Amino acid sequence: MSTAVRRVLVPLAICCGLIFSLIALQSQQAREKATPSAADMERVKRGEAVFSRHCPICHLGRPSKENPFIGKNLRGILKNVKPEQETAVRESIQKGGDRMPGFRYTLTPAQIEDLMAYLKTYN
Repeated sequence: MSTAVRRVLVPLAICCGLIFSLIALQSQQAREKATPSAADMERVKRGEAVFSRHCPICHLGRPSKENPFIGKNLRGILKNVKPEQETAVRESIQKGGDRMPGFRYTLTPAQIEDLMAYLKTYN
């Protein structure tokens, strides 16, 4: 192999190796992010208990013309949201709204965070 060809192939091979390494690393990080930790799962479980205790009367059921949801259907409310949308949901839980009571004096900050973790999985 000529020197000119080696000058081209060696850097090209190094670049390809680096690119494949970066892709593998990114893929591994995505898998780690997608796999919730035991602590995250425990938080979601606690959040589900908070939801079951305080939210179903208005946010669950089978809506129809005769029996609509009193509150918004929360399925997917925190799916792929921006941080400011997540903040707005958190504030709605704390302060309430038109027909929703606020829960800042009913739920602890930790319970609200548990509820938020659950709502992220509620799809």
